[in-house]
Amino acid sequence: MLNPRAPAAVEGRLRVFLESGKTGTRVGDLESAGPLRVIRPFPLSRGRILLQILTVGPGLLGGDRFGIEIHVGRGAKAVVVQQSATKVHRMPQGLRAAQQVCLCLEEGAELEYYPGLAIPYPGAEHHQRTEVFLSSGSRFGFLEIWAMGRILRGERLAFRRITADLGVYAEGTPVYREALHLDPTVEALNGTGLLEGARYVGSGFWRWGGAEPEFREGDGVVLAAGRTGYGDLYLKALARDGLLLQQRIEALLTSWRARWGLPPIDWRRYGSGWG
Repeated sequence: MLNPRAPAAVEGRLRVFLESGKTGTRVGDLESAGPLRVIRPFPLSRGRILLQILTVGPGLLGGDRFGIEIHVGRGAKAVVVQQSATKVHRMPQGLRAAQQVCLCLEEGAELEYYPGLAIPYPGAEHHQRTEVFLSSGSRFGFLEIWAMGRILRGERLAFRRITADLGVYAEGTPVYREALHLDPTVEALNGTGLLEGARYVGSGFWRWGGAEPEFREGDGVVLAAGRTGYGDLYLKALARDGLLLQQRIEALLTSWRARWGLPPIDWRRYGSGWG
């Protein structure tokens, strides 16, 4: 009999192949297993589609392993969001949850991948790695936000460990790497130059188009956008208030997307966990 206090670990798998057709981008192939699902694509203007990734169940538990693979074919254009915030639950010592994400873009493909908000519960440990492989002329955007716990319950920095690594490769050349490694049990994360009281941490990356570096600070929200040596745009954010952070990032992204000629999106229609 299964111990109700130690749920059985599950493996979730999602593989999506997107292709360009006569009427725009379409899902050419789809495979899912475990709690990961895509229900249907939502058509956007100019041949784009939007996909929601759903997690059926409570979220990530100890021992769970999720794998997401999205292949965007030549000329296909898509936006992918999480339908709700990712919850990483309490787990026994020695167990962790893990997620591997692989995104491959062929020539001329465009993908905005916005997993949105993740919330680690007390005693949670989560290891995530995202790898992105770009081809000539492809465009890519990424944005995620981590809460430092269930803030309204007073559980800030009560998780065990978070690791979230991102690697972007353009035609085989590594062009961007970042790593968020937080372990409150061994580091004073509130110190100067670290979280400094922030309750939310955000990061983003875009290989898309022109936008000026920016620094915005106010009401407990700090946004810093800059350019890499390859000319790509990155974003770093710290905030005490999650709603304000969402509003500031959404306004900034909306202005960038308009500059890049991308159609506006009502983010809240498609996902409560976007920001």
